[in-house]
Amino acid sequence: MQQAWDSVISNRAKGESSDDPGYRTFAKDNSFRLPVWSKKKDGCDAVVVFGRDFVRFPKMGYVRYIKHRKLRGSLKTASVIKDGSRWYVCVSAEIEVADPVSRTPDYVGVDLGVEDPIVLSNGEGYTFVPTSQKNTNRAKQLQRKISRQKKGSNRRKRTVAELSQLKRKEAAQKKSQLHKITTDLVANYTHIGRENLSVKKMTQSAKKRRKSGSKTVTNKRQAAYNRAFLFVPKYEFGLMLEYKAAQYGSEVVTVDPAYTSQTCSACENVSKASRVSRDKYSCTNCGEIHLVSPIEGRASFQIEINQTEKPQVKT
Repeated sequence: MQQAWDSVISNRAKGESSDDPGYRTFAKDNSFRLPVWSKKKDGCDAVVVFGRDFVRFPKMGYVRYIKHRKLRGSLKTASVIKDGSRWYVCVSAEIEVADPVSRTPDYVGVDLGVEDPIVLSNGEGYTFVPTSQKNTNRAKQLQRKISRQKKGSNRRKRTVAELSQLKRKEAAQKKSQLHKITTDLVANYTHIGRENLSVKKMTQSAKKRRKSGSKTVTNKRQAAYNRAFLFVPKYEFGLMLEYKAAQYGSEVVTVDPAYTSQTCSACENVSKASRVSRDKYSCTNCGEIHLVSPIEGRASFQIEINQTEKPQVKT
């Protein structure tokens, strides 16, 4: 509340119109952020204090907690987040990364798809294990149950809490797999190329696609494709690669995905007719034939190495 009023007062002092702060909703606004240190004239005071098995917040006192990871570096902010029935304290810190050890250059391209979630240009791939069918069926049952229950009732709240717990478990499993995959990539390859996909545009609903004049299919088929496409968190995968690459001394190159499936890596000719089938590419200009990937249906990358410039990634 203090942060909200400070923002309103500063905006009004600048001559900008600003309404009074409103109420926080229970369903959405379930987090807040605090600075770990507050600056003063004679130094800094600790706003949030972390102990061995407790954390102290202002106006809240001491709260017991389980530390999942050792705190390192210069602490900046602490965010308190409610996820399902659990509360978390997420701490951001500034850490000095030592100069990475020089390694032999090794280049690879990464393609994120639907049928094959993560495929490398050398033919290898990573399996992304989905949640168990039992949890999936239970989540569907709970969603149908919520639609029949009265909003605001205690029974509906209990059902929502159970569904949130299942979703939280599914998200934690996906995040754990992403950490293992991205760590393995930056540890084994010095240069990694990936497509800069526009996830928001690629997962638009059929209704929005029709309004914008884009090609689309039926609502159910488009929704099924969107669920399959979002099975692997594309944006979080890119974020993990970026910050882990700095620690391991690797470099991540983003590629514009436009016409990558229609461009020949030998002569750079762009032709829609060259894509003979989903698994085969035959250039109409130079006659070069490429298999899309040893793993069925996913595009592969070739990275051109230049000693003076950054590596260029092409399909």
